[in-house]
Amino acid sequence: MASLGRLGTVGLLATLIAAGVSLGGQQQVEEPVVPAVAHDKSEFAGTWDYNAEESINIQTGRQEQRPRSATQRGGAAPPPTTGGVGRTGVGGSTRGGGEFGAGGGLGPGSGVGPTPEMLRESRDMARDLLEVAERFTLAVSDDGVTVTDDLGRQRTYLTNNRKEKHQIAASRFEVRSEWQDSQLRQFIEGAFDFKMSQTYFLSPDGRRLFLIIRVGEVRRNRPQTGFNRVYDRVD
Repeated sequence: MASLGRLGTVGLLATLIAAGVSLGGQQQVEEPVVPAVAHDKSEFAGTWDYNAEESINIQTGRQEQRPRSATQRGGAAPPPTTGGVGRTGVGGSTRGGGEFGAGGGLGPGSGVGPTPEMLRESRDMARDLLEVAERFTLAVSDDGVTVTDDLGRQRTYLTNNRKEKHQIAASRFEVRSEWQDSQLRQFIEGAFDFKMSQTYFLSPDGRRLFLIIRVGEVRRNRPQTGFNRVYDRVD
């Protein structure tokens, strides 16, 4: 996967800043705005490669997939900590997923103490939904989109803004998908008040796809967690 290069990085920064996305983890955002260049939804179709150099964890401002230490490379990835997400991907894969708190609805002030089972299920939900697809293909129809990842798993979402039930690994969730101008928006809800949103939009030239992921709800004086992922179009 090619690096953006100096001019490409400037373009990426301009695009993300215009979308209200924080690159340094200092400023949190609720809703990315529509890019200045409008794209038809058909332009999202194609195969996309994950750009690890430009994809970041918004809490740290660093690469989402940080290089492992020699100790980590020599064995299995460390297990996730309680209430957070480890470095493993869906179904125990070590393909991706940065470290951060899951941001669910349970915890101090909720009036309900999460049980170990609740914490485990919420953590697994976040892990499964946040796996990094190193490559995926998007197919776009009049009423939906189909995502096929690099492991050959295929999921179709109707873009009518109505809730659908889906499952990834052992995690069951509901998702609403819709086109908003030049963005594909998805709103995900799972067990124990798990909430997550995904926003897809294209660079002005249509050669890059940005996937903005936010986990949990925006709360005052509490930074939100998530990732700004970058994908390059495969010719």
